[in-house]
Amino acid sequence: MASTTNTYREEGVLARLSKGDKDAFKWLYERYSAKLYINIRSILKDEDAAQEVLQEVFIRLWNYRERIDPHKSFQALLYKTGKNLVYNYLRNRWQGRAVLGQFVDEMVAYQHVEERLFHKETSAMLDKAIEELPPQRKLVFKLCKLEGKSYGEVSEMLDISISTISDHIVKATRAIKAKLRLHDISV
Repeated sequence: MASTTNTYREEGVLARLSKGDKDAFKWLYERYSAKLYINIRSILKDEDAAQEVLQEVFIRLWNYRERIDPHKSFQALLYKTGKNLVYNYLRNRWQGRAVLGQFVDEMVAYQHVEERLFHKETSAMLDKAIEELPPQRKLVFKLCKLEGKSYGEVSEMLDISISTISDHIVKATRAIKAKLRLHDISV
């Protein structure tokens, strides 16, 4: 009964939102923003970026409030908007880094928005897969793909050839993808 009451209450709030009711917007923000922020932050690993994406989610919802159907799941709309903005943020952040860019694209392309977009376990598995790489390979991968250093810079830092750097990146990417496939994560 409480669930039905909450559904009717939310439908009413959404109907008021579509007419520009700022109190309705505030109610939705207070109800969903904390959980959404935690989920976004767990993926982005950056508090400022997570706050920026969260604000953009709610700005877009306000700007398109007239199009929101109060009879459809607001939470699904919220997560879909969040998914798209996180995807855009990551794509822009890693633009020009082909291997990791492809990897991020695949990680963000979740099958079910509510179930997998902000799935903390996926992020933890990715971190674990990186941590399980052999020490030199892990170091090369982190320097090139997470810190954005060029192969040349890493070659000089570690006193190894650029072809060895490339080999480490290819093998690290394969190992990470294989590890994630074991957990039924499509990459």
